[in-house]
Amino acid sequence: MLVVTSNWSITDGTLVPPTLACHGLLATSIHRAACRAGLRRDGRYEPVDHVDLVLAGDTFDWILSAEWQGRIKPWHATAAAREAAVRAARRSIHLGRRLLGPLIRWARQGMRIPAASGGRPARWAATVPMRVTLLAGDRDAAVEQLIGPRLDRQPVTVGWKWDDGRVSIRHGHDLDPVCGSAARNPGRRDRPPTLGESVGVDLVGRFATAAGAERPAVRRLCRRLAVANPADLRAAIAAWTASPFGRGEAQEGVETLW
Repeated sequence: MLVVTSNWSITDGTLVPPTLACHGLLATSIHRAACRAGLRRDGRYEPVDHVDLVLAGDTFDWILSAEWQGRIKPWHATAAAREAAVRAARRSIHLGRRLLGPLIRWARQGMRIPAASGGRPARWAATVPMRVTLLAGDRDAAVEQLIGPRLDRQPVTVGWKWDDGRVSIRHGHDLDPVCGSAARNPGRRDRPPTLGESVGVDLVGRFATAAGAERPAVRRLCRRLAVANPADLRAAIAAWTASPFGRGEAQEGVETLW
């Protein structure tokens, strides 16, 4: 059984709070899908042999971070920029424990789903192995360098592509003109930012810094902007302004800052 998911966008929490409320849904959805996959076309139940879970990029978002609101930028090839990236990655991993924790446990111990008895789900459980792969996206392009070493003792494979000889999976941001192809292996020289990086750092990130995230309504807006395509930012602002969260006192000063 192959499960592919992406774009969970776990930030480091310094500018935009991660949507922690929905992170618990991933493990529940995977377990439910594994149970349902055991129901065969002929109506019989047989547990799946194994589960391959591919987190296909942008599991983390290291662009929207207060680390980049000074002179240091993520496209700089300096020691200071690398240290800032490591700090953002560490904080996002800490905030992502609710999402990644159950998946790592399953990779270690296997997933328990109903066993089969007479072609029907049994009351006792069977344990099926799970393989977890974490791929790089455009918002977490350095996942191999920043997270790979931290997971060397974990049953998780980190890379930029998953391939079993029949199916090939990658995030695909190198085909998107907005994201370009931010180098997976940073060089010794600064590189130009992609459009996505520039908008994320110097527009959305700067706005989140100026607006602050103390008010719940502003947090909602910053989160909406964080996951929007650059071409959809105006629509995201308009939708927030028209919603109950973006009216009255919540709207005061926000449009001017934007």
